Amino acid sequence: MSQPDLRIRKACKRLRSLITDASIYTGKANAITILNSIENGSIDRFFELKKLIGEFPLQIRGKLFHALAQLEQAIKALDRIPGQPVDVVILTAYKTPELDAVLELPHGNNVWTQFKFPHEPLTWFHAEIPGPERPLRVVAGSPDRTGMPLTATLTTMALLRWEPRLIVMCGSAAGSETFTNLGDILIPERIFVHDAGILVADEDTQLEKLHSDRWTVDISSALLNDIKFNKDMYFEGLQTVLQEALTVRASSKEARSKIDIHIGPLATGNTVINSERYMKELHEKERKLIGLEMEGYALLAAIRAVRPESTKGLIVKSVSDFGARITFGFRQCASKISARFVFNFIKNSSVIDWDA
Repeated sequence: MSQPDLRIRKACKRLRSLITDASIYTGKANAITILNSIENGSIDRFFELKKLIGEFPLQIRGKLFHALAQLEQAIKALDRIPGQPVDVVILTAYKTPELDAVLELPHGNNVWTQFKFPHEPLTWFHAEIPGPERPLRVVAGSPDRTGMPLTATLTTMALLRWEPRLIVMCGSAAGSETFTNLGDILIPERIFVHDAGILVADEDTQLEKLHSDRWTVDISSALLNDIKFNKDMYFEGLQTVLQEALTVRASSKEARSKIDIHIGPLATGNTVINSERYMKELHEKERKLIGLEMEGYALLAAIRAVRPESTKGLIVKSVSDFGARITFGFRQCASKISARFVFNFIKNSSVIDWDA
Protein backbone atom coordinates (compact mmCIF):
# COMPACT_ATOMS: atom_id res chain seq x y z
CA MET A 1 0.00 0.00 0.00
CA SER A 2 1.31 3.46 -0.89
CA GLN A 3 1.99 6.08 1.81
CA PRO A 4 -0.95 8.33 0.77
CA ASP A 5 -3.32 5.36 1.16
CA LEU A 6 -1.96 4.73 4.66
CA ARG A 7 -2.67 8.37 5.51
CA ILE A 8 -6.25 8.02 4.32
CA ARG A 9 -6.79 4.89 6.40
CA LYS A 10 -5.31 6.59 9.47
CA ALA A 11 -7.52 9.68 9.02
CA CYS A 12 -10.60 7.49 8.46
CA LYS A 13 -9.83 5.52 11.62
CA ARG A 14 -9.61 8.75 13.64
CA LEU A 15 -12.89 10.06 12.22
CA ARG A 16 -14.65 6.75 12.77
CA SER A 17 -13.59 6.75 16.41
CA LEU A 18 -14.87 10.29 16.96
CA ILE A 19 -18.17 9.61 15.21
CA THR A 20 -18.69 6.38 17.15
CA ASP A 21 -18.03 8.13 20.47
CA ALA A 22 -20.38 11.00 19.65
CA SER A 23 -23.69 11.26 21.47
CA ILE A 24 -26.76 9.73 19.88
CA TYR A 25 -27.36 11.40 16.53
CA THR A 26 -29.36 10.17 13.55
CA GLY A 27 -26.57 10.90 11.05
CA LYS A 28 -23.96 8.64 12.71
CA ALA A 29 -24.76 5.47 10.74
CA ASN A 30 -24.82 7.32 7.43
CA ALA A 31 -21.50 9.03 8.20
CA ILE A 32 -19.86 5.69 9.03
CA THR A 33 -21.16 4.22 5.73
CA ILE A 34 -19.73 7.12 3.71
CA LEU A 35 -16.45 6.89 5.63
CA ASN A 36 -16.17 3.19 4.78
CA SER A 37 -16.76 4.00 1.10
CA ILE A 38 -13.97 6.60 1.14
CA GLU A 39 -11.59 4.12 2.76
CA ASN A 40 -12.43 1.59 0.02
CA GLY A 41 -11.62 4.00 -2.79
CA SER A 42 -14.69 6.20 -3.31
CA ILE A 43 -12.84 9.40 -2.43
CA ASP A 44 -15.37 11.50 -4.35
CA ARG A 45 -17.76 11.03 -1.38
CA PHE A 46 -15.54 13.26 0.79
CA PHE A 47 -17.68 16.35 0.14
CA GLU A 48 -20.83 14.39 1.01
CA LEU A 49 -19.20 13.46 4.33
CA LYS A 50 -18.13 17.05 4.95
CA LYS A 51 -21.68 18.29 4.50
CA LEU A 52 -23.05 15.61 6.82
CA ILE A 53 -20.51 16.38 9.57
CA GLY A 54 -21.60 20.03 9.41
CA GLU A 55 -24.96 18.85 10.77
CA PHE A 56 -23.47 17.08 13.80
CA PRO A 57 -24.02 18.52 17.32
CA LEU A 58 -21.92 21.62 17.96
CA GLN A 59 -19.99 20.13 20.90
CA ILE A 60 -18.39 17.42 18.72
CA ARG A 61 -18.21 19.33 15.43
CA GLY A 62 -14.83 21.01 16.12
CA LYS A 63 -12.95 17.75 16.66
CA LEU A 64 -14.66 16.20 13.63
CA PHE A 65 -13.69 19.07 11.34
CA HIS A 66 -10.09 18.87 12.54
CA ALA A 67 -9.97 15.15 11.69
CA LEU A 68 -11.79 15.86 8.43
CA ALA A 69 -9.07 18.36 7.45
CA GLN A 70 -6.46 15.63 7.94
CA LEU A 71 -8.46 13.33 5.66
CA GLU A 72 -8.72 16.06 3.02
CA GLN A 73 -4.93 16.56 3.07
CA ALA A 74 -4.41 12.81 2.66
CA ILE A 75 -6.75 12.74 -0.34
CA LYS A 76 -5.04 15.74 -1.96
CA ALA A 77 -1.68 14.00 -1.50
CA LEU A 78 -2.91 11.27 -3.85
CA ASP A 79 -3.31 13.78 -6.67
CA ARG A 80 -6.04 11.59 -8.13
CA ILE A 81 -9.31 13.39 -7.45
CA PRO A 82 -11.80 12.30 -10.17
CA GLY A 83 -12.40 14.84 -12.91
CA GLN A 84 -8.84 16.11 -13.31
CA PRO A 85 -7.52 15.98 -16.90
CA VAL A 86 -5.35 12.98 -17.73
CA ASP A 87 -3.06 12.25 -20.68
CA VAL A 88 -3.80 8.59 -21.39
CA VAL A 89 -6.68 6.22 -20.71
CA ILE A 90 -5.98 2.49 -21.00
CA LEU A 91 -9.00 0.22 -21.38
CA THR A 92 -9.18 -3.57 -21.42
CA ALA A 93 -12.02 -5.99 -22.06
CA TYR A 94 -11.44 -8.01 -18.89
CA LYS A 95 -10.21 -7.30 -15.38
CA THR A 96 -8.42 -10.68 -15.34
CA PRO A 97 -6.02 -11.22 -16.96
CA GLU A 98 -5.92 -8.10 -19.17
CA LEU A 99 -6.23 -5.18 -16.73
CA ASP A 100 -4.16 -7.13 -14.20
CA ALA A 101 -1.35 -7.27 -16.76
CA VAL A 102 -1.43 -3.47 -17.07
CA LEU A 103 -1.42 -2.92 -13.31
CA GLU A 104 1.50 -5.33 -12.79
CA LEU A 105 3.94 -3.45 -15.02
CA PRO A 106 6.59 -1.36 -13.26
CA HIS A 107 6.63 2.38 -13.96
CA GLY A 108 9.21 4.10 -11.81
CA ASN A 109 8.62 4.60 -8.11
CA ASN A 110 4.90 5.25 -8.50
CA VAL A 111 2.07 2.85 -7.74
CA TRP A 112 -1.46 2.49 -9.05
CA THR A 113 -4.12 3.97 -6.80
CA GLN A 114 -7.81 3.20 -7.22
CA PHE A 115 -10.89 5.40 -7.13
CA LYS A 116 -14.59 5.25 -7.93
CA PHE A 117 -17.37 7.60 -8.93
CA PRO A 118 -20.60 7.69 -6.91
CA HIS A 119 -23.34 5.29 -7.96
CA GLU A 120 -21.02 3.50 -10.40
CA PRO A 121 -19.76 -0.06 -9.90
CA LEU A 122 -16.54 0.35 -11.87
CA THR A 123 -13.15 0.83 -10.24
CA TRP A 124 -10.57 3.02 -11.97
CA PHE A 125 -6.82 3.12 -11.40
CA HIS A 126 -4.49 6.10 -11.68
CA ALA A 127 -0.70 6.46 -11.88
CA GLU A 128 1.98 8.66 -13.38
CA ILE A 129 4.16 7.01 -16.02
CA PRO A 130 7.43 8.49 -17.30
CA GLY A 131 6.82 9.99 -20.72
CA PRO A 132 9.22 11.14 -23.45
CA GLU A 133 9.32 14.69 -22.05
CA ARG A 134 7.39 14.69 -18.75
CA PRO A 135 5.44 12.32 -16.47
CA LEU A 136 2.11 11.36 -17.99
CA ARG A 137 -1.09 11.00 -15.99
CA VAL A 138 -2.63 7.64 -16.87
CA VAL A 139 -6.00 6.15 -15.92
CA ALA A 140 -6.79 2.47 -16.50
CA GLY A 141 -10.01 0.48 -16.23
CA SER A 142 -12.20 -2.25 -17.65
CA PRO A 143 -15.97 -2.72 -17.91
CA ASP A 144 -17.72 -5.34 -15.79
CA ARG A 145 -18.82 -7.09 -19.00
CA THR A 146 -17.21 -7.51 -22.40
CA GLY A 147 -18.51 -6.31 -25.73
CA MET A 148 -19.09 -3.17 -27.75
CA PRO A 149 -21.96 -1.48 -25.81
CA LEU A 150 -20.09 -1.16 -22.51
CA THR A 151 -16.81 -0.34 -24.24
CA ALA A 152 -18.48 2.54 -26.09
CA THR A 153 -20.05 3.76 -22.83
CA LEU A 154 -16.78 3.56 -20.91
CA THR A 155 -14.86 5.32 -23.68
CA THR A 156 -17.42 8.14 -23.85
CA MET A 157 -17.29 8.58 -20.06
CA ALA A 158 -13.49 8.81 -20.20
CA LEU A 159 -13.58 11.33 -23.06
CA LEU A 160 -16.03 13.65 -21.33
CA ARG A 161 -14.47 13.41 -17.87
CA TRP A 162 -10.75 13.56 -18.61
CA GLU A 163 -10.30 14.78 -22.22
CA PRO A 164 -7.27 12.50 -22.75
CA ARG A 165 -4.85 12.89 -25.64
CA LEU A 166 -4.81 9.12 -26.17
CA ILE A 167 -7.16 6.22 -25.41
CA VAL A 168 -5.67 2.80 -26.03
CA MET A 169 -7.14 -0.67 -25.64
CA CYS A 170 -4.90 -3.65 -25.04
CA GLY A 171 -5.48 -7.35 -24.38
CA SER A 172 -5.88 -10.57 -26.33
CA ALA A 173 -7.49 -11.38 -29.66
CA ALA A 174 -7.96 -14.17 -32.16
CA GLY A 175 -5.31 -14.00 -34.85
CA SER A 176 -5.43 -15.02 -38.48
CA GLU A 177 -3.99 -18.53 -38.71
CA THR A 178 -2.75 -17.61 -42.18
CA PHE A 179 -0.57 -14.68 -41.09
CA THR A 180 -0.05 -14.75 -37.32
CA ASN A 181 1.33 -16.82 -34.46
CA LEU A 182 0.61 -16.92 -30.74
CA GLY A 183 1.93 -13.82 -29.03
CA ASP A 184 2.14 -11.68 -32.17
CA ILE A 185 1.04 -8.05 -31.90
CA LEU A 186 -2.06 -6.97 -33.87
CA ILE A 187 -2.63 -3.29 -34.64
CA PRO A 188 -5.47 -2.35 -37.00
CA GLU A 189 -5.01 0.20 -39.74
CA ARG A 190 -8.78 0.02 -40.01
CA ILE A 191 -11.35 -1.88 -37.98
CA PHE A 192 -14.79 -3.07 -39.03
CA VAL A 193 -17.81 -4.89 -37.57
CA HIS A 194 -17.98 -8.30 -39.19
CA ASP A 195 -21.45 -9.33 -37.96
CA ALA A 196 -23.44 -6.20 -38.88
CA GLY A 197 -25.87 -6.52 -41.78
CA ILE A 198 -28.95 -8.41 -42.91
CA LEU A 199 -29.48 -12.12 -42.26
CA VAL A 200 -31.30 -13.76 -45.18
CA ALA A 201 -32.11 -17.33 -46.21
CA ASP A 202 -30.15 -18.78 -49.13
CA GLU A 203 -32.70 -20.51 -51.41
CA ASP A 204 -30.16 -23.03 -52.73
CA THR A 205 -28.57 -24.19 -49.48
CA GLN A 206 -31.49 -23.39 -47.15
CA LEU A 207 -28.93 -21.81 -44.83
CA GLU A 208 -29.09 -18.30 -43.44
CA LYS A 209 -26.45 -15.97 -44.82
CA LEU A 210 -25.26 -12.60 -43.54
CA HIS A 211 -25.13 -9.75 -46.07
CA SER A 212 -22.62 -7.53 -44.32
CA ASP A 213 -22.74 -3.78 -43.81
CA ARG A 214 -19.15 -2.59 -43.36
CA TRP A 215 -19.02 -0.19 -40.42
CA THR A 216 -15.39 0.89 -40.59
CA VAL A 217 -13.12 3.20 -38.58
CA ASP A 218 -9.55 4.07 -39.59
CA ILE A 219 -6.57 4.54 -37.26
CA SER A 220 -4.42 7.68 -37.35
CA SER A 221 -1.72 7.29 -40.00
CA ALA A 222 0.70 9.24 -37.78
CA LEU A 223 0.36 6.61 -35.04
CA LEU A 224 0.78 3.73 -37.48
CA ASN A 225 3.85 5.24 -39.14
CA ASP A 226 5.43 5.88 -35.75
CA ILE A 227 4.88 2.24 -34.76
CA LYS A 228 6.28 0.94 -38.05
CA PHE A 229 9.46 3.01 -37.84
CA ASN A 230 10.06 2.53 -34.10
CA LYS A 231 8.98 -1.09 -33.76
CA ASP A 232 12.19 -2.22 -32.06
CA MET A 233 11.83 0.41 -29.32
CA TYR A 234 8.25 -0.64 -28.59
CA PHE A 235 9.19 -4.34 -28.58
CA GLU A 236 11.51 -3.98 -25.58
CA GLY A 237 10.84 -6.77 -23.07
CA LEU A 238 8.16 -8.51 -25.15
CA GLN A 239 10.39 -11.40 -26.10
CA THR A 240 11.11 -12.16 -22.44
CA VAL A 241 7.38 -12.41 -21.70
CA LEU A 242 6.90 -14.86 -24.57
CA GLN A 243 9.86 -17.02 -23.59
CA GLU A 244 8.63 -17.26 -20.01
CA ALA A 245 5.24 -18.43 -21.28
CA LEU A 246 6.75 -20.99 -23.65
CA THR A 247 8.76 -22.58 -20.85
CA VAL A 248 5.55 -23.11 -18.89
CA ARG A 249 3.26 -24.07 -21.74
CA ALA A 250 4.49 -26.53 -24.34
CA SER A 251 3.49 -25.08 -27.70
CA SER A 252 3.00 -26.43 -31.18
CA LYS A 253 3.82 -24.82 -34.50
CA GLU A 254 1.32 -22.12 -33.50
CA ALA A 255 3.89 -20.44 -31.26
CA ARG A 256 7.14 -18.94 -32.50
CA SER A 257 10.24 -18.08 -30.56
CA LYS A 258 10.01 -14.50 -31.88
CA ILE A 259 7.16 -12.03 -31.76
CA ASP A 260 6.09 -10.28 -34.95
CA ILE A 261 3.80 -7.30 -35.52
CA HIS A 262 0.91 -7.19 -38.00
CA ILE A 263 -0.76 -3.97 -39.14
CA GLY A 264 -3.86 -4.47 -41.25
CA PRO A 265 -7.65 -4.85 -41.14
CA LEU A 266 -9.06 -6.14 -37.84
CA ALA A 267 -12.63 -7.40 -37.33
CA THR A 268 -14.81 -6.61 -34.32
CA GLY A 269 -17.89 -8.65 -33.47
CA ASN A 270 -20.48 -9.25 -30.79
CA THR A 271 -19.78 -12.93 -30.17
CA VAL A 272 -16.81 -15.13 -29.33
CA ILE A 273 -15.93 -17.03 -32.50
CA ASN A 274 -14.84 -20.66 -32.13
CA SER A 275 -15.37 -21.87 -35.69
CA GLU A 276 -12.88 -22.71 -38.43
CA ARG A 277 -15.63 -22.35 -41.03
CA TYR A 278 -16.56 -18.83 -39.92
CA MET A 279 -12.92 -17.73 -39.84
CA LYS A 280 -12.48 -19.07 -43.37
CA GLU A 281 -15.54 -17.11 -44.55
CA LEU A 282 -14.15 -13.94 -42.99
CA HIS A 283 -10.86 -14.42 -44.83
CA GLU A 284 -12.73 -14.85 -48.09
CA LYS A 285 -14.38 -11.46 -47.53
CA GLU A 286 -11.22 -9.75 -46.19
CA ARG A 287 -8.16 -11.60 -47.50
CA LYS A 288 -5.66 -9.48 -45.51
CA LEU A 289 -7.51 -9.87 -42.21
CA ILE A 290 -5.07 -9.99 -39.28
CA GLY A 291 -7.49 -10.98 -36.53
CA LEU A 292 -10.76 -10.79 -34.68
CA GLU A 293 -11.86 -9.24 -31.37
CA MET A 294 -14.94 -7.80 -29.66
CA GLU A 295 -14.43 -4.19 -28.53
CA GLY A 296 -12.05 -2.14 -30.67
CA TYR A 297 -14.59 -0.72 -33.12
CA ALA A 298 -16.72 0.66 -30.26
CA LEU A 299 -13.75 2.47 -28.71
CA LEU A 300 -12.69 4.11 -31.96
CA ALA A 301 -16.25 4.98 -32.98
CA ALA A 302 -16.82 6.72 -29.62
CA ILE A 303 -13.67 8.81 -30.08
CA ARG A 304 -14.74 9.74 -33.60
CA ALA A 305 -18.16 10.83 -32.29
CA VAL A 306 -17.00 12.80 -29.22
CA ARG A 307 -13.43 14.15 -29.67
CA PRO A 308 -12.19 13.31 -33.17
CA GLU A 309 -9.74 16.21 -33.42
CA SER A 310 -8.27 16.11 -29.91
CA THR A 311 -8.03 12.45 -28.87
CA LYS A 312 -6.26 9.68 -30.73
CA GLY A 313 -7.30 6.04 -30.42
CA LEU A 314 -5.13 2.95 -30.66
CA ILE A 315 -5.90 -0.78 -30.46
CA VAL A 316 -3.05 -3.11 -29.45
CA LYS A 317 -3.92 -6.81 -29.15
CA SER A 318 -1.79 -9.93 -28.89
CA VAL A 319 -2.77 -13.28 -30.42
CA SER A 320 -4.08 -15.79 -27.88
CA ASP A 321 -5.90 -18.14 -30.28
CA PHE A 322 -7.10 -18.40 -33.89
CA GLY A 323 -10.88 -18.25 -33.57
CA ALA A 324 -11.12 -22.04 -33.49
CA ARG A 325 -10.21 -24.75 -30.97
CA ILE A 326 -10.09 -22.07 -28.26
CA THR A 327 -8.53 -23.18 -24.97
CA PHE A 328 -7.81 -19.74 -23.37
CA GLY A 329 -4.44 -21.15 -22.25
CA PHE A 330 -2.44 -18.34 -23.86
CA ARG A 331 -4.57 -15.37 -22.80
CA GLN A 332 -2.46 -14.38 -19.82
CA CYS A 333 0.72 -14.30 -21.90
CA ALA A 334 -1.00 -12.37 -24.70
CA SER A 335 -2.34 -9.86 -22.17
CA LYS A 336 1.15 -9.27 -20.74
CA ILE A 337 2.66 -8.84 -24.21
CA SER A 338 0.11 -6.27 -25.35
CA ALA A 339 0.29 -4.37 -22.03
CA ARG A 340 4.07 -4.16 -22.26
CA PHE A 341 3.87 -2.87 -25.83
CA VAL A 342 1.39 -0.15 -24.76
CA PHE A 343 3.64 0.95 -21.89
CA ASN A 344 6.65 1.12 -24.21
CA PHE A 345 4.63 3.23 -26.63
CA ILE A 346 3.41 5.63 -23.93
CA LYS A 347 6.90 6.09 -22.48
CA ASN A 348 8.73 6.58 -25.76
CA SER A 349 6.45 7.85 -28.52
CA SER A 350 6.84 11.48 -29.54
CA VAL A 351 4.11 11.42 -32.17
CA ILE A 352 1.49 12.78 -29.73
CA ASP A 353 1.71 16.40 -28.57
CA TRP A 354 0.89 15.89 -24.88
CA ASP A 355 0.67 19.61 -24.13
CA ALA A 356 -1.39 20.74 -27.13
